[in-house]
Amino acid sequence: ALTSTGYLIISNNDALTTISLPALTSGSFAINNNAALTMLSLPAFTSAGNYLTISGNPALTTISLPALAFGGGSLSITITISGNAALPTCAAEALRDQLRASGWSGSANIYGNCDACTCP
Repeated sequence: ALTSTGYLIISNNDALTTISLPALTSGSFAINNNAALTMLSLPAFTSAGNYLTISGNPALTTISLPALAFGGGSLSITITISGNAALPTCAAEALRDQLRASGWSGSANIYGNCDACTCP
């Protein structure tokens, strides 16, 4: 099972609906332009490296990164969660707040998500 990655890019997969990597614990990643993607689940992911980008996934409604903290990664990296038309903005903001609570001091680019959608 994949537990760590230097750079993971999952991009331009029009039929991909779910990304679930239950053993992945660390690395840098970008999830971009996956037209049918509705869910991203990385339950064991604890540490992002140089970047964290989730953008241009118009069907994405759920991001689940419950263990994510920045203790082992760069505290100043920028995260980007943008252009995910079905993702509630409050879900992206909740992830940002989770990271800040763990000591992360970087900046967050959160825009172009669903402002009218509600969080559970």
